[in-house]
Amino acid sequence: MIITTQTTREALEKLSPACKCKACEIGCHYGSGVLDDDDYQKIADHFSISLEELKQRYLVEVEKFHTKRHQPKIQKEQGKPYGKCIFFEKGCAIHDVKPMECRVASGCNGHGETINQWVLFHSFVNPADPQSLRAWSLWLHHHKPIPGASMEEIIPDKKQREKIIKEVP
Repeated sequence: MIITTQTTREALEKLSPACKCKACEIGCHYGSGVLDDDDYQKIADHFSISLEELKQRYLVEVEKFHTKRHQPKIQKEQGKPYGKCIFFEKGCAIHDVKPMECRVASGCNGHGETINQWVLFHSFVNPADPQSLRAWSLWLHHHKPIPGASMEEIIPDKKQREKIIKEVP
């Protein structure tokens, strides 16, 4: 299957059924997945806590491409910029309600990089925000975009694209 920006969440979830194998748990040791809008309430309900308590105790705000979202806190290893997801001990404590990114970015499905880019694009790139698009354009200098995520595909008009990319915020 070729993953594009038009690929649906449902298609990604079918491609990546819930799994608890070692390959799928690798990412849990090096970070955590970004929450999708419907993930907050599911996780709060799982712990029988309020959304505010969930955010205070377990989540951290992250910003990418001029867009803010939340992800589970990381238990960093001393002297290292990464660490385990706060929900990972002897497996995922929230496996049945884990964030959308964690559900689809499995290590054993063979589509890890393209799924990660799909999540990054859909979670953080805002086509209506020139600053978000400029940041995405810079990121694309070092990454091959999935179909639909190139600047030419996002903004087909060359003059408009060049204006947005060159504008200084």
